[in-house]
Amino acid sequence: MSRLYFAAIAIVGALITFTVSLQAQSFTETVRDAVIVAVKEKTGRTLVINGDLSFSMQPSPQMTAKDVVLSNPEGFDEASFIAMDQIVISFDLVAALTGNFIVNGFVMEKPTINLVVKKDGANNWTFGSKALQAGVFEIFNGIVNYSDGRNATRYQFADVNLKISAPTQLDPLEVNGSLKWNDEKMTLAAAFTTLELLNSGDEAKIDIKLVSKPFSADFSGSLFQKKSSVKLTKAKLQVDGMTAVGDMTFKYGKARPYIAANFKLDKLNLTRILGVNTKKTAGWSRQNIDLSRLKKIDGEFNLKAGVVQYDKIRTGAASLVAKLKRGVLTVSMPKVALYGGTVGLNLSVDSRKSNASVAANGKIRNVKTLPFLLAAADIRRLEGRANIGFNLAATGRSQYAFMQTLRGTTNLDVRKGALLSVNVGRILRSIKKGKTSGFARGGKTPFGKLVANFRFRKGMGTNKNLRMSGGDVIITGGGKVRMPGRTLSYRVNPSLAGKGGISVLGINVPIIITGPWANPQVYPDLPGFLDAPEIALKGLSTVGKKGAKGVVGVVETVTSPIGKIIKAPFKKLF
Repeated sequence: MSRLYFAAIAIVGALITFTVSLQAQSFTETVRDAVIVAVKEKTGRTLVINGDLSFSMQPSPQMTAKDVVLSNPEGFDEASFIAMDQIVISFDLVAALTGNFIVNGFVMEKPTINLVVKKDGANNWTFGSKALQAGVFEIFNGIVNYSDGRNATRYQFADVNLKISAPTQLDPLEVNGSLKWNDEKMTLAAAFTTLELLNSGDEAKIDIKLVSKPFSADFSGSLFQKKSSVKLTKAKLQVDGMTAVGDMTFKYGKARPYIAANFKLDKLNLTRILGVNTKKTAGWSRQNIDLSRLKKIDGEFNLKAGVVQYDKIRTGAASLVAKLKRGVLTVSMPKVALYGGTVGLNLSVDSRKSNASVAANGKIRNVKTLPFLLAAADIRRLEGRANIGFNLAATGRSQYAFMQTLRGTTNLDVRKGALLSVNVGRILRSIKKGKTSGFARGGKTPFGKLVANFRFRKGMGTNKNLRMSGGDVIITGGGKVRMPGRTLSYRVNPSLAGKGGISVLGINVPIIITGPWANPQVYPDLPGFLDAPEIALKGLSTVGKKGAKGVVGVVETVTSPIGKIIKAPFKKLF
């Protein structure tokens, strides 16, 4: 915004020239025509003044032009650079009389400013000298449109109200005001040491505060401005509760600006940066994640953070290197503290297509399983210390879409843990005794080791080698995990350690685990068991006594309609 007034300054020179020469004459059509010619000579652009011109000496020499339009340079498609209802220009009359035109400022009323960058990088707001001008410059109720032909970027800022003030080159430059972007109001307050330091490229102190509902920032540091680049040193940046200290270089003038940053942060909130919806929902969020900002800049970021947070997952101290080029983000975190263990992670996000592609691989070592799975997937049925290897990928625009397309592999190895809210040993002993009391909610099943390897395809994970051992129960089996719906379907073969499996007529009785993974059903895989559990178990306990007749009795009882009315104890075990 600091250079938007150059067009108005060019107009001022022309207006003042003819005002002084005509002195007391009224601003007639002759003056208007002369001003238009002068602007054309000085800027190469066409000025159209559809309204009146007027002159005033109070409170200071001012010239007012209404309904003013300034065209773009040749080669730009847009019809105008600036169109405004009115511009009031303040100038130094004594200097003007001696031929030295000094502009003290201007006020634009309801301007529409079109900032354009063509595919070749040429812009429509450069007016010769790039030195910042002293004075007071204001915009009221403006609209600023920005378009960049190099990357098809378009922005609009509405309700623009700004005041840029630096009375002399030795005074601080202050910028204050507000605007709306994406229907969100943003307020800006900025202060720089002096215009002279900014124009010279020497060190200038800077302090900027930006406040909005979606984004707030407070920045201070030292600024060095060179051709097409700005360097910030010893900078302190506060953004949405995150504080960063370090150095940054910003290069512009190409299709995408480039940022090189080296910062130390108290925390890195990826949830806010990536726009993840944190509202509590019954499942994965279906709200689109806006990754379009990844296509707007290139850069390399070396960051150290006390905490890294993504949704509910929080790490300990972390060092990471992130590179962003042409919409592809890569992140490397060699070793990060995570729930009592560590994680090494490589992550890539490709935002070039409407459906982003995400890939992650790494190893999690000795992590506390319960808090980690609770934060990552709201799973609260497993505790212990886990080692997890993963190589996963997905495409989509939301958490739910990523789960639908999840593919890859994971390897799970949990030591010295337990299955929570279920006591499998008690269930097995109850089956042996022909009782259902052991199926009550609660308890746990300790184990020494649990291993499972998963292969994911289209959001479904298949596991064929589940084995839990090292406690009073041994469990083997396999099943499927459906990530989009957060459900599972397992068939396992449990046995009491050292006593063999639970056998009926010489056949082991498997256990079915099915339903939402946060609250599944668990029951024996015995035909008719859910229809009449008490009668079935009673029949099983008498098989040895009745021989073949007992077998017939079991079949009859589990198919009896009467048995259907007593299935409640096994409908939901937890």
